[in-house]
Amino acid sequence: MIEAAVQAVDPYLPKSYISVGKALQITHLQPTTMGMMVTVKAELTQVDGGKLHFEITAYDELGEIGKGWHERIIVNRDRFMEKIRQRVTPLEEKLK
Repeated sequence: MIEAAVQAVDPYLPKSYISVGKALQITHLQPTTMGMMVTVKAELTQVDGGKLHFEITAYDELGEIGKGWHERIIVNRDRFMEKIRQRVTPLEEKLK
């Protein structure tokens, strides 16, 4: 369900920006079985600066199977990757 939101927005962002997940709430409504086709719809319902709110619904051939919401934040790709490097460096040092 998250991937539907990513595909809905990331292709339209400037090349140096990405969106990252901030919050997610999902309710499973019905079971689905292996082999059934699942389709997910992510609708961008609110934009507040760099914060994006999506309403998400999942369906199989028999009807709605899940719904929820997802928030994503638009960030600069290079700055985000630098934060990841800073966070991982202490662990890498411990593993040496």
